[in-house]
Amino acid sequence: MAKNIQAIRDFTALLYWVESIKDLDESILTRPMKEGKWSIKEVLCHIWFWDQYSLETMVPQMKEGAKLSFVDIQKLNDQAGDYAAQFDLPHIIEQFITTRNQLIEKWVQVWDEELTFFISNQPYNQEKYLSIFIEHDLHHFKQMDNYLSKHKLR
Repeated sequence: MAKNIQAIRDFTALLYWVESIKDLDESILTRPMKEGKWSIKEVLCHIWFWDQYSLETMVPQMKEGAKLSFVDIQKLNDQAGDYAAQFDLPHIIEQFITTRNQLIEKWVQVWDEELTFFISNQPYNQEKYLSIFIEHDLHHFKQMDNYLSKHKLR
């Protein structure tokens, strides 16, 4: 039981960080972090799309012995980029926070240390699956936090 508490706590960390940037200058958060790269707004939308995919598709299918597969990664990332272009930053932050909270609640409800399922024929448990997204969050968090530090906003 302690493993799931730590994993869920780690998964919650980005949520607090996003809450902390809500009132920063929107022009900084919508500008590409580097030439040809995403803005913080686009990164948050990207992470939100992955949260939504996990919440609606992957977690509900996590049953003993289930054979799952990931969505086309590039397609999902492209959809997130398109969505980010259509909506303002406050909307994306609100959607991110809402979906992340729903996903955290879902993890608390369904966590099963014994459950084994397969993704692309590789064995997974919920901890392994969630750790992929914790690492994904951390990767993007470092990019975003470094960008904000460079602009003396952190």
